[in-house]
Amino acid sequence: MTDFLQDHPNGLILAMDQMSLYFQATLTRVWAAVGQTPVVAVHPQRDHVHFYGALNIRDGREIALPASETTSEMTANFVMLLLMLYPQPILLLLDRAPWHLGAVSDLIAKTDQQLTLDALDMALTQVTQFIFHSDQGSQYAAWSHTERLLNEDVHISMSDKARPTQNGLVERFMRTVKEEHVDYSEYRDFEDAYQQLKHWLEVVYMTERIHESLHYVTPAEFETAALTMGYPLLNPA
Repeated sequence: MTDFLQDHPNGLILAMDQMSLYFQATLTRVWAAVGQTPVVAVHPQRDHVHFYGALNIRDGREIALPASETTSEMTANFVMLLLMLYPQPILLLLDRAPWHLGAVSDLIAKTDQQLTLDALDMALTQVTQFIFHSDQGSQYAAWSHTERLLNEDVHISMSDKARPTQNGLVERFMRTVKEEHVDYSEYRDFEDAYQQLKHWLEVVYMTERIHESLHYVTPAEFETAALTMGYPLLNPA
């Protein structure tokens, strides 16, 4: 853990687990005539609820997601949600439950890289010939990622090891996403989280939220004005 924090000062340490709560009986009806003993009818089967949770060891914040069952697939879905919410390096603490091993471990590794490639593909459809700056995460240094950048004539830039301030703009942006959306939202599953985040980023953040650093206009308004003036650093597709 110490080595992880030395290599990734801005990294997260998440302790993840799941729980199933069982109830002996569910109260359904209480009835009694005046002066008589109440009759209590209960559900004959034990009811239950499952949920997954992750605790951020560094700041004490928690994320929880209800689930219909505890399986390898559900575990993978919850980890996919964590990877989407936290793009910085993550040290994930797990026990040795069977639904944490095998195919789930393989899927975690593949998903981390695929999410990065999907985000890159979305960026490449919007602009061309830009500088791609990131930290030295393995998903950004992977050949599948750098090859795609080189094929599109994109300049690759990486911050020095253990220097998160060299990528300060996006670090501050992720803090804004968490403080203004993630901390006040509830997600039913991975798809619901994706759609809610997409709406917040593309609608709320870009077209409704004014920015002091942009002289109290939205990013969309600022971009429109910059393009109108022929600002050279903006290169529309």
